[in-house]
Amino acid sequence: MLLRNNKPLLSILRVWQICFFAFACCFGMMQSSAKIFTPHYPDFFEQYLKQDRFSIDTGADAVILYEKADFAIIIGGSQYMLRKRIRKVIKVLAETGKYYGDINESAYYDDEKTTDFSELSGVTYNWRNGTMTEDKLVKGTATYEVTNDYLINLKFSMPGVQVGSIIDYQYTIEEPLFYSLGTAYFRERIPIMYCEVNLDVPAKYEVTCMLHGTIDFKEYDDSKNNDELSIPQAYRYTKKANEISTLSRWVVRDVRGLHDEPYVANIKNYFDEVSFQVGGFASEFGSGWDKFDSWEKLDAFYENDEKFMKKIKPNAGYIRDILPKIVGKDTGRLQQAKLIYKYVRDSFQVVQNSATKPSLKQVTERKSGNEKDLNLLFQSLLQAANIPCKSIVLSTTKNVKLTKIYPVIDNINYLATLVHIYDSDYVADPSEKYNPFGILNPNCYNGYTRIIDADGPSAIMLTADQLVDRCRYVVYTISADADNYVIGIKQYFGVASGALMRRNIAEDTANLKKIILKELPPHADLIEYKAENLNDIDDRLVFKYNVKMPWKEAAVYMCPEIVNQFSENPFKSMDRLLPVELPFAVQTVYDVNLKLPERYKLMDTVRSIQYNLGDQNKYRYIAELLDSTHTLRVNTMLLLKQTYFDPTEYGALKSFFDKMLELQQTPYYFKKL
Repeated sequence: MLLRNNKPLLSILRVWQICFFAFACCFGMMQSSAKIFTPHYPDFFEQYLKQDRFSIDTGADAVILYEKADFAIIIGGSQYMLRKRIRKVIKVLAETGKYYGDINESAYYDDEKTTDFSELSGVTYNWRNGTMTEDKLVKGTATYEVTNDYLINLKFSMPGVQVGSIIDYQYTIEEPLFYSLGTAYFRERIPIMYCEVNLDVPAKYEVTCMLHGTIDFKEYDDSKNNDELSIPQAYRYTKKANEISTLSRWVVRDVRGLHDEPYVANIKNYFDEVSFQVGGFASEFGSGWDKFDSWEKLDAFYENDEKFMKKIKPNAGYIRDILPKIVGKDTGRLQQAKLIYKYVRDSFQVVQNSATKPSLKQVTERKSGNEKDLNLLFQSLLQAANIPCKSIVLSTTKNVKLTKIYPVIDNINYLATLVHIYDSDYVADPSEKYNPFGILNPNCYNGYTRIIDADGPSAIMLTADQLVDRCRYVVYTISADADNYVIGIKQYFGVASGALMRRNIAEDTANLKKIILKELPPHADLIEYKAENLNDIDDRLVFKYNVKMPWKEAAVYMCPEIVNQFSENPFKSMDRLLPVELPFAVQTVYDVNLKLPERYKLMDTVRSIQYNLGDQNKYRYIAELLDSTHTLRVNTMLLLKQTYFDPTEYGALKSFFDKMLELQQTPYYFKKL
């Protein structure tokens, strides 16, 4: 969607007291000039139905032919409202492009239920037997779903979508006015032939337009009688329409899309976009401008809001009743914090989509709540135990990263907890059921993170390289009999990979065997396996399994690293446009001790090699043959402390993996004497 108004859980900053404004204004949307492109029927659709490739990107699975969004702050009853009129025309070029026929638009939903979706219509055009056909969206097929405390979703699917279709839909949303007006995308995954965004704002409002990306928008007034050739590829302008309204227009044409590449945290971080946010508005009583234009204002709001920090009540009776049962007689602060964390994590069910706003007492009684509720309950219990803690608000990798310059409210979508014990800080999120204390989901390590602190503004950086996943493989011989050669493997998971593995197995109990079999070489037979600490989240997850690999040939070729973290190079393309963003740092160690069967001799020279990638990354391979015990010992270590690689570093990263995998997958040659 052009306007993904994904109001996050924490974005509830309504413009206060607007319902008491005494005057009303009428604001008209900008009228398109003759230079502005508009699809016309039927020539436009017939032309593009016959076209199956576009020079702007011949490999695209769809192309946006036309996109228009009109924003306006309007009077709606007794309060100001945000109105958005959206129209989008998309040509489907491949099977994967049919996805664009499923539309999901979200809007703010308040207690008064004043959000309104209207004027929804759509047509799917197809070229059948030399004739253009139309499949119209049936009235009443759209669904509306309240997804959490503050969001309602509009969902509908266009009929008759197939490869070659053109889908054309439009709708209007009126919603209570937020500080955030939404985000317009001028570059996304698929090419855009034409995109226009119009903004109509009352003069009493100050709207901040935060531009992100590489498109150079020229200042250009297309309402004047200019020559067609003089119109820039991307332009914008703002002007006063009258004494009570300011009009702005943003237009782009012929913008190439961005393709997904492996190991990109969120491709939307590289889209070209503009976010519109109310920075202030004129007071009704002549006292100047009420501003919301800094992180400090956001901190103050959260601190004083009854749905957030004011919800924490460490002295409440229900908190005092349950705290002694949780911590018992333990007086150590760190241990108490871990016990409280374990109680909330293990005793409460996470309810993702809640249309209610329960108090923490109700959350405690129901033993369920959303991520925010469980973190605020956790903080209430910590404060009751006199353990310092703060809320931290952040943008997960699903959203665009935050910056310290300005709080883009739409991008704040998560709340976690910062615990301070003596001289150390710990991050924690008890709504994550498979994480131990002190670890967040890798999606939370997404840069700038704001601490809600009444004593003064503060922030921390949560970056992927701070989360180190330490894994270890131990491979040893159980039986060295050539006809019954059995090795044992112990696989110790790190905190990040362990949490992911526990989640996968919890969703499918048969996954344990599937995962192990997938990692083994084809000639290996799994004869025994088990998992240790699978349900003990605070202990290390361990897989133990035995594998039978008979030596029956006169010549045997074997790689000592029986299982590998990487079976192939994930970086296959020769070049890359976007940076590589690993979800966490990696430290993987292999300890291999293989006693060779009698009468077999190693015919190769053992290898000892180290590859370096900059100062922070290396792969070390050390092997030796102990003649006295007829044992091959191999020790390897992969260390990737660096998690972000600029596109200019991509070639070196790809080469590093190529060399590492070639070494791992080159077998030793054993000959039977």
